[in-house]
Amino acid sequence: GFRSLNPEDQLSLIANEFGSEKKFLESAELFYKNLLLEENSEKLTSHIKHKLSLAYIGNGKFEEAKNIMGSVHEILESHRIEDVFNYAMAEWGQTREKPIDLFKRVIELDKQDTKTRKDDANYYQCLAIANWAAGDINSAEDFLNQANQRIVDRPYMDLSSWRYLIINS
Repeated sequence: GFRSLNPEDQLSLIANEFGSEKKFLESAELFYKNLLLEENSEKLTSHIKHKLSLAYIGNGKFEEAKNIMGSVHEILESHRIEDVFNYAMAEWGQTREKPIDLFKRVIELDKQDTKTRKDDANYYQCLAIANWAAGDINSAEDFLNQANQRIVDRPYMDLSSWRYLIINS
């Protein structure tokens, strides 16, 4: 039944019931909040917190997203590029000013470890946004072109780093 599915598959089924992005994001937020209360595994809880922070950002609840991710100090010390990027986007949404230090940290983390770079459109879109925000327009265009190429080569559903929705490529 429904409970035997993994959380992402459960959410996909829920999503099919809603016709609008807003309702989907609201359902995702509620879904992951409830899962967080139910789960005990630290690894799973970390995964659920990550997903909940994405839903918060998509819903424009930037302060809630930042609170669940941790302090800005913890984020700047983090080696998880996705956490730094998402915190930067939440900060930008909340203050309406680009947090250049956070976006530069995203760029730095990518340069430290290009061998394990995710080879998908979402990752390159994140790097395009980070480089643009940090003022490196040439690199931003290069990463955007790489994101577009991934979309052409392998069309599939992926998280939009701008809209915070799973969308068709």
